[in-house]
Amino acid sequence: MVKKMARVVRSSGCNQFDPSYEDIHIKVILALIVSFLTATILSEEIATEKFSIEKAGTLLIGVLYIGFGFQLLVQARLEEGIIWTFTVLIIIWSTDSGAYFVGKSLGKTKLAPNTSPNKTVEGSLGGILVALLVGLFMQWQLGVFSSYFVSVILIIFISMLGQIGDLAESALKRYFHVKDSGKIFPGHGGVLDRLDSWIFVFIGLKIIGII
Repeated sequence: MVKKMARVVRSSGCNQFDPSYEDIHIKVILALIVSFLTATILSEEIATEKFSIEKAGTLLIGVLYIGFGFQLLVQARLEEGIIWTFTVLIIIWSTDSGAYFVGKSLGKTKLAPNTSPNKTVEGSLGGILVALLVGLFMQWQLGVFSSYFVSVILIIFISMLGQIGDLAESALKRYFHVKDSGKIFPGHGGVLDRLDSWIFVFIGLKIIGII
């Protein structure tokens, strides 16, 4: 169904991921910036509760971070295919699992004690190693990437970005003094904690031109 929709979009000459669509992204970003800054002015003049520049910046980051993350996941699915996209997700999940078990067993050196005290350097390296093993197995079985060399580079890149995304989410929660990002998954950090790694990864893959 998704492939059929993608073919229809492309055949109509309105591929949503062509350069003109990138222009729409820029316009949306600019519109949000102008809107939020305008809201800060209006709040100073007529509102009882102030909408500060800090709140505007936080809201803008949240909208762009989550919105573009989901959109780029869809873009990867349409352009690269479900096997490629699922392989990226498996690499991310492998990193998380490897970092957890290696860190729990061997972790001694704190990775980012002020942001996430439980994460260790050993766990981080273990996560990358497990991701490499799983990702190369996927490459061997499915030939997902163009070569084994490209596979190694991308797997390490994806694994590292996923961990940075996880740390970024921890930093946001620490800044706002909250334990969970939501209440749907209590005790697991909230929904955003389940998604933070792959949102960061797909944004990173877009920045370097992979998708």
